[in-house]
Amino acid sequence: VGGRTRALWIDYADSSRLFAGGVSGGLWVSTNRGINWNPVDDDMASLSITSITQSPFDHDIFYYSNGEIAGNSAGIGGNGVYKSTDGGLSFSLLPTSGNNFDYTWKISHSLTDTNEVFVGTWTEGLWQTQDAGNSFTNVLPNKEITDIETFPDGSVMIAAHHDGIYYSPTGDSATFTEIGAGLPSSGFDRVVIAYCKTDPNYVYAMYEINTGDAIHSFWQSTDQGVSWTEKVNPSDDGISMPYPWYCMMMFVDDNVPQQVIIG
Repeated sequence: VGGRTRALWIDYADSSRLFAGGVSGGLWVSTNRGINWNPVDDDMASLSITSITQSPFDHDIFYYSNGEIAGNSAGIGGNGVYKSTDGGLSFSLLPTSGNNFDYTWKISHSLTDTNEVFVGTWTEGLWQTQDAGNSFTNVLPNKEITDIETFPDGSVMIAAHHDGIYYSPTGDSATFTEIGAGLPSSGFDRVVIAYCKTDPNYVYAMYEINTGDAIHSFWQSTDQGVSWTEKVNPSDDGISMPYPWYCMMMFVDDNVPQQVIIG
């Protein structure tokens, strides 16, 4: 049983090959664009997959994080970060991750450094490895990280629950600053961010309202987060957004920066 699916990844090396991660059903793979699926390993120590990423430099290297936040009925914890060096055929636990990553929202690979990966946790802040998982550094502690975006120029943007959006030009420790620029400072909980891969100047942010099942506000930046403009709120526009604390998602078309998909 796949379980509730929180993670989906398209293999950089083969767009017909898909990975899906269930928060109680483990990691699954399809080699034919989703017609058939098979579990990667039903005997892994943790089957609570929350996010998947792949190295853009070496397509044989994958990582996934685990431990479900805000579980509807389970909220199954994880036990660290897993890595594959054989194209996702098998994964092993990184021994340096340990209990720091028992509950995670997102894992994201750097687009400029072959050894750099970021992990966003619920209780332990943002972590960075610069040696492909051999060690991790807490670069933004005491934050409940709900999203991570790594940019082609090496910069990093993260979203924090009930806090806001932070930006760093490098992703290193002590380099993150909160983005104000007219963005909300209160009245929200979970935040998600996304940008256009071919035009990174276009960045979007969506905030969950903290008083019910709706969106607080929806924002667009056309200068990679320096300034922001509030756009039409999906909830105000008649779109039902139940339990966004769990299901809220957003994607920007790779080639059309004005086209955004939310769920």
